Amino acid sequence: MPREYLLIPLCVLCLTSMTALAASDSIELGPVNLSMDLMAMGNYKIEKESPYSEDHPGKGYDFSYQISTAKVSSSSTQDLVQIVVHQMDAQESLNSAVPRLKGSSGLEHCVMESGLLSKRAKADKEPYTIDGRECLLIKVDEGGDEPRYIAAYSPDQEIDSGTIVCIISSDLPWDATNGLFQSVRTQLI
Repeated sequence: MPREYLLIPLCVLCLTSMTALAASDSIELGPVNLSMDLMAMGNYKIEKESPYSEDHPGKGYDFSYQISTAKVSSSSTQDLVQIVVHQMDAQESLNSAVPRLKGSSGLEHCVMESGLLSKRAKADKEPYTIDGRECLLIKVDEGGDEPRYIAAYSPDQEIDSGTIVCIISSDLPWDATNGLFQSVRTQLI
């Protein structure tokens, strides 16, 4: 087989790889670098906010954490996708029910603390997978045409505990949201 014929598959493979890389954006927030495909949003802009720290005092749950946030808006709609990253200074339980939180898990508590989920909103929770990691998916009915979808996971989770929680909220329709969530890749910095 002539060498020229071997170059054709190699060129196709390189072009496919370049297209896949061009289709995702990378967002560095605190201890993670999140890449995701935002093409469903058309023209968009990413706005990162300054990170800030908070203390979480409580019996048996006394720790500090840093919060990093970003918002992704299209040219016609503000904040279609919001990302919040919590980095705690201690390993905390994430999937088990936390007794003082009325049976909510650590991931659910982080979502509530992120401000992305109103305490009065009707929310359905189910397991999901993002970037090969166990995740909590929350479908939020706020009375609009489309629900909001919130996914929370820990990229450094070991067994039931972790120090980092990534929360991604999407106001896109489910097909676009599912595509977005499935495209997420998380790299610890």
